[in-house]
Formats: sequence, structure tokens, C-alpha cells
Amino acid sequence: VTGVQTCALPIFLVGTMNPEEGDLRPQLLDRFGLVVEARTPTDPVQRAEVVRRRVAFDTDPARFIAEYEDRETDLARTLARAAHDVAAVLVPDPMLELAVELCIEAQADGLRPDLTVYRAARALAALDARAEVTKDDVLDAALLALPHRQRRHPFQPQQAPSVDDLVAARRDPPADEPPSADGDRAP
Repeated sequence: VTGVQTCALPIFLVGTMNPEEGDLRPQLLDRFGLVVEARTPTDPVQRAEVVRRRVAFDTDPARFIAEYEDRETDLARTLARAAHDVAAVLVPDPMLELAVELCIEAQADGLRPDLTVYRAARALAALDARAEVTKDDVLDAALLALPHRQRRHPFQPQQAPSVDDLVAARRDPPADEPPSADGDRAP
């Protein structure tokens, strides 16, 4: 097709909302690929650090920006490298199957959730400079892609298990846990 140009860079929309203002319709929520819930920190040390940094910025914005410039530049380079490498990241069939199983168990409607978990897992692997998706990539992606897509049936008493519970059940136990009698690690 002559005269048609394609954009080489993906377009991202980042939005915020206040849940106190009400829920969004499921059809709209499904259009958001990944969702992160931001909560006010409850750890006093973490909260104090946030306040210190905000006061430092308010006091001398130029100095504050200069203090974090190297970290920001490193992060930008890491993201650019990952964006370049993501197309080469492989998703083994067992990892695709895990993504699909999580979507089914979470009762996420349609195939958009499966595709989103798949793509997010690849992005996480690329961000870590790995050539292949791991179980942890799929589980971490599911935590971002599925909770807002879970079906809610107001007239049915049984709801889908939380995505947190589904992911926790599949995480490997800590290495310091003793094996159980059958050779597997204790649940």
C-alpha cells in the first residue's frame, strides 16, 4: 500500500483512577493490558524516605534531578535494550500452557488476557536480559494482567479464586524449606 506509514514504536496509554469513584465496566477494564494498584506505604521507614525525597525535590529541584540522573539514564538504556530484544524472547510451550491455565482458572473472559500474559512475560524476560520466558515471568505477568479481568457473577455464590492465590499455589517453595516425605518440597 503506497503512502501508508506504520509506527515503529508501540503507543502506550497510562491512566489513573480513584476506586472510590466507582468501578469501570468490565468491557473497558479488559482494554487495559496491565494494571498496578498503588497503595500508600505502611512501613514508617519507607514513608519517611518518600517524604525526605519530596522535601529534597521541593527545596532544590535541579540538585534532586542531578542526583538521580545516572540511575534514570541507566533505566532508560535498560528499557531500550529490552524493547529491542523482546521480539527474540522465546516462550516454551509449558510456559504458554501455564499462562493459559492461569487465565482459565482466574475465569478471565476472552483471549486478550492470555495474549497479555504471554506478551508481558516476554517483556519481563527481555528486561532481565534473558532469551527465554520462565515460570516466574508468567506468574509475575499474571499478577498484572488478570485481577482486573476476573469475571464477577453477582448471582452465583462461587467466585473465581484470587489471582494472588492462583500464583502463590504455583510459586516454588523457598529453597530453605525441607523436602517432604515424597521428595517434593513441603507445600
